[in-house]
Amino acid sequence: MKTDLSLFKVFQHSDEYFESLSDPEYSRKHVLKQVLIILIFSCIYGLVMGSYNGFQQSMVTGLKIPCLIFLSLLICFPALFVIQYMIGSTMTLWQMENIILSGFVVFTTISLSFA
Repeated sequence: MKTDLSLFKVFQHSDEYFESLSDPEYSRKHVLKQVLIILIFSCIYGLVMGSYNGFQQSMVTGLKIPCLIFLSLLICFPALFVIQYMIGSTMTLWQMENIILSGFVVFTTISLSFA
């Protein structure tokens, strides 16, 4: 089974990672991979976190944590994009989304390590 660890370049080679986001084709493909990693890691973290109070709580928390992460992204992303545009940033929508999702990948990876 071949694994794609290019998502985790942000940990070790951050300059190279952010330079690769300047390619529009690369950044569009990268969004789905990041969303899947965030979904899987946050769901596992929620399952483990809720397992201390029983099976039902584990299932609810396993669904609640990814929902909270994606709802916060949905609420905050438009404001962040507009502010960046007003400041004079030349980043595209996909590049901005990749940078913000990279932060969430880091967050969910660290959360999963605490599980």
